[in-house]
Amino acid sequence: MSKNIQENVEIEKALATIPHRKHELFESNNVTAFDNVDLCLKSLRSRFKLAVVSGSDRTIVDKMMRKYFPGIFDVTISGDDTINGKPAPDPYNKAVELLATEKEKCIVIENAILGVQSAKSAGIFTVGLPTYLKRTELENADIVLRDHNELLKFLYLLNRI
Repeated sequence: MSKNIQENVEIEKALATIPHRKHELFESNNVTAFDNVDLCLKSLRSRFKLAVVSGSDRTIVDKMMRKYFPGIFDVTISGDDTINGKPAPDPYNKAVELLATEKEKCIVIENAILGVQSAKSAGIFTVGLPTYLKRTELENADIVLRDHNELLKFLYLLNRI
């Protein structure tokens, strides 16, 4: 077997383990919600329709929603729900459709580069919220905030306008 073919086989084997490893990580008790996210979501829930748009598979999304955010979200979109995932606009377009609203009335809060690209491609105002990344990595968002506390303040101000 040539070196290139062998390398490709090894890469394919490694990639095939990613979904299983991702499930293992989410099954562990090491996964927790971000600080103040529950307060933020409960505050938003009282005034807005909410959706989750995740690239994770349906099993993981449903488990996380039941465990950490029961009854909070009106719509959940997983990586299984559209043919084209992030960074394509399809996941956010589907969320807007299921929320039965208009893009101009939506705000996306994203913590990932591909998510920001997806939301911007869908034509939705996007807030970058760095949780694992540096603020500069989310600079394509319309605005980048520091944390969930700053997000709450921002959304409160928007609601007052």
